[in-house]
Amino acid sequence: MRAEIIAGARTLMEQRGTEEAVTLRALAREIGVTAPAIYGHFANRESIVEAVVLDAFNEFARSTLGGLAQADSPLEGVRAFCLAYVVYAHDHPATYRIVFTRPQPGRLPVVAKQSAELFERLLEAVAACAPDQFPAPATAFHPAVMVWTGLHGLATLPPSHPRFPWPEVDRMVDALVRAHVGPAEV
Repeated sequence: MRAEIIAGARTLMEQRGTEEAVTLRALAREIGVTAPAIYGHFANRESIVEAVVLDAFNEFARSTLGGLAQADSPLEGVRAFCLAYVVYAHDHPATYRIVFTRPQPGRLPVVAKQSAELFERLLEAVAACAPDQFPAPATAFHPAVMVWTGLHGLATLPPSHPRFPWPEVDRMVDALVRAHVGPAEV
């Protein structure tokens, strides 16, 4: 039932584009139970929203890390991570908003920890692309932050401004990676 509650709450958020869509009454209607039945699994509305954010973040992380793990080179790994990031955001815009643009997402300790771990993986991957330039992951912090910032822009701006003549996602990701990770062809 817990998984059903999370799925129902996520559906409400995605359909309406906001976490305010999750009320106990709306959620109970969505999953076909009474509102009091939900209290057996969650203490309150905020705990349901937090569970949805965590579930969505885990899905997003699996998506981005999958490309990183299967790449033939560190540079291809960074590119695959970046492409998966943007594609996920474009394919799941409401879910991406739930994870990254809710008010103070870092206030959710579990998500903040996992987000930091995901950034650490990106940092390590960026450092591995140019070991002479970045002898330790910490030395790649600035370029990794620039990549992450650029990814967030690529993830949110095209869906927000659909009439703008955006280049293809692959081209934008390649340019971002080349600009901040290295001039190598990707």
